[in-house]
Amino acid sequence: MEEKLARVYATGPQRWNVEKPRRNERGVCCGVQGGESGKVFQTIDLSSEEFKLLPEVFCKFVGLGSLNISDNDLTFIPDAVSKRKKLEELDVSSNSLESLPDSIRMLLNLRILNVTAINLNSLPESISHCKFSSYIFLSLVELDASYNNLISLHTNIGYGLQNFERLSIQLKKFRYFPGSIIEICSLKYLDSHMNDIIGISDSIGRLTKLVVLNLSSNINLGYNYRIPEF
Repeated sequence: MEEKLARVYATGPQRWNVEKPRRNERGVCCGVQGGESGKVFQTIDLSSEEFKLLPEVFCKFVGLGSLNISDNDLTFIPDAVSKRKKLEELDVSSNSLESLPDSIRMLLNLRILNVTAINLNSLPESISHCKFSSYIFLSLVELDASYNNLISLHTNIGYGLQNFERLSIQLKKFRYFPGSIIEICSLKYLDSHMNDIIGISDSIGRLTKLVVLNLSSNINLGYNYRIPEF
């Protein structure tokens, strides 16, 4: 199936003119805009297609803004994905990845990242690496890393997420947040329920924009643990 699709799209017309997004017979939703530079796909949805390999042809559209490859059987993400400079939304949930490529740091416009249920043991270090400013996820607003094997986050993650608002790490083995979490001043939503969290610092009260803090069903917090006031 992958080879057939690759041939179809690789040999397709060089210019497209579609006024609004459409869903074809395979369920691939494509918002297409024609132009002198050739094919420009805004949104591609390849979820639940039983892909074992992602045809790289789908990653080569210069205007790709949203890519959904969730609920497949992918074991890696092609480097071509990281070269889509306009990509703002990436959903790789429910695959067999176990890790994300460090090249994901090159998605400088990425706003929403869904890595739910991919057996992830750690996030790429580049998400929190601050040595080079071009590696900082200045644009990232939302991250869902639920149903993984994460125990904690990288020590410096709070210093690189300057516009971050929403973090979900639910329903697995997560145990603690690094101290730098309080540096995410823009954080509004933090959901880490049904984990193994052993404690949380009172300094989290410095997150003055935080509206939702869900730590329910973390039995190791103890019945007498006091949630800090905001």
